[in-house]
Amino acid sequence: MTKKQKIPGVIGLGILVIILLLSILAPWIAPYDPNMVDMTASLQGPSAQHLFGTDMLGRDMLSRILYGGRSSMMLVLLASVISMVIGILLGMIAGYFGGICDYILTVFTNIFQGLPGVSMMVAIAGILGPSFQSLMLGMVLTSWTGFSRIVRTETLKYREENFVEGLKILGAGKIRILFQHILPNMLGNTIVLLTTRIGRNLLSIAGMSYLGLGIQPPTPDWSVMINDARVSFRSAPHLILVPGICIVLVVFSIQLIGDFLRDWMDRQNREASEL
Repeated sequence: MTKKQKIPGVIGLGILVIILLLSILAPWIAPYDPNMVDMTASLQGPSAQHLFGTDMLGRDMLSRILYGGRSSMMLVLLASVISMVIGILLGMIAGYFGGICDYILTVFTNIFQGLPGVSMMVAIAGILGPSFQSLMLGMVLTSWTGFSRIVRTETLKYREENFVEGLKILGAGKIRILFQHILPNMLGNTIVLLTTRIGRNLLSIAGMSYLGLGIQPPTPDWSVMINDARVSFRSAPHLILVPGICIVLVVFSIQLIGDFLRDWMDRQNREASEL
C-alpha cells in the first residue's frame, strides 16, 4: 500500500486520537467546571473568556465540549465490543456445529435483524427509562446480528478447509480449533465491521438523546448539548454547531479508519491468493 493510500487512514486515526486525548484530559485542561451555572453570562458568543461561548445557563461551552465526548465514547465503545463478542460467539457456534443449532441461531438472528433498530431502542428506553443501561442494551440488541452473520459465513467456509481437517486428525478439540485457528482468520473482517458499528451507534446515541431518551442532563454530553440547544439555536447557533461538528468529526474519522482497514484487508487477501 502506497503512502498516498495510507493518508486517509492516518488522518482519521489522528482526528480520533486527538478527540480521545482531549476527552481523557478534560479534568486538567477544561477552563471551567462544565456544570457551573452563571446566569449573568447566559448565551454569550465566542470570546477570549469563553472560546466557544456559553449556553442558556451560562455554562462554558468549551469545558462542556471537552467533557462531552467521555460518556458517549465510553458507551459506544463498550456496547460495540459487547455486540462483537456476542456476535462472534453465536456466529462461530452456528457455523461450526451446523444442524439444528445453526437453524435455531439463524432464525433468532433473522428475528432481531428484522426489528427496526431505532424503534427497539425507543421501546427499551420507554420500558426501562432513559439511562446509560437502557442505551447500552438497545445498541447491543440491534448490533450483534451483523457480526453473527459475517462470522457464521466465515466459519462455514473455514471448517471445510484442509487445515481444519488436519487439526481434527491430530486430535485438536473443537474449542481449540475455533478460538486458536478459525477465529484469528476472521478478526480482520470483524474489526472492519466494528468501526462501522461504532460510528452508527454514536449517531444512534445522538438521536436518542435529541429525543430526550438517551443520556440525561446535566451530564455534559454532545448529544445532550444539541438537545438543549433546540430552544435558542436561532439566536445562538454556536450551541448546536460546536457539538454537532464534534460528532461529525468522530464519525468521519472512524469511517476513514474503517475504509483504510477494509482496503488493507482486501490487499492482504489478494496477495495471499496469488501465492
